[in-house]
Amino acid sequence: MITRVFIIVLLFIFMNGCATLSKEDCTKGNWFSIGKEDGKYGRTNDYIDKHVEACSEYKVEPNFITYEKGRNEGLKIYCTPHNGFKLGKNLDVYNGVCPDKLKDSFLTTYVAGVEYAKNYLEENEVGIKREIRSVESNLSYSEGDDKKLKKKLKSAKSNLKTSQRNTVKADEILAEYSRYKSPSLAEKLLKLTVETAVDTAIDSATDKGLGKLFNIFSGKKKK
Repeated sequence: MITRVFIIVLLFIFMNGCATLSKEDCTKGNWFSIGKEDGKYGRTNDYIDKHVEACSEYKVEPNFITYEKGRNEGLKIYCTPHNGFKLGKNLDVYNGVCPDKLKDSFLTTYVAGVEYAKNYLEENEVGIKREIRSVESNLSYSEGDDKKLKKKLKSAKSNLKTSQRNTVKADEILAEYSRYKSPSLAEKLLKLTVETAVDTAIDSATDKGLGKLFNIFSGKKKK
């Protein structure tokens, strides 16, 4: 009897834990605030289906228009460049929710955040591999009997696998949003150097041949 009651209690907790809204949320019906909260977390417009399911138990139906207005306001908070970088750095998935006027600036910093995360992961992997080699070397001297070293090696290898999975995830994100990838610092410096050198050569050129060549490329006609 006790076991049966315990199972029922667990099921009740589980079912309520899965609900997106409480009875009070549903009956109060502040759908603008609910929508704004969902938008703030970058939830897609079909997330309201979960609220429909949660509130159906109390015979309450969401106000779809008011909810969407609130979600659009929440997206203004979610789709900021600052939040984009934060989400990218954490390798959080972007669900394509930002409106056109906010999307470009958001995705540019989102990709920058992913690049930051990838650089960190690559540097971290170098350190983990170095640690693995060191532990394996020490284990060879202990003839493989040191339990602490074995545990340390297992942990390091697990960390390496996690890091490598995250690196793959970062690469997939960068491939998907490659058009928003900013030039690297080296590329920027190279471009700046070339442009400066060309401008200097043009400004200081006195040779008629160079001047003529410049006129051809610039489309200027000889007077």
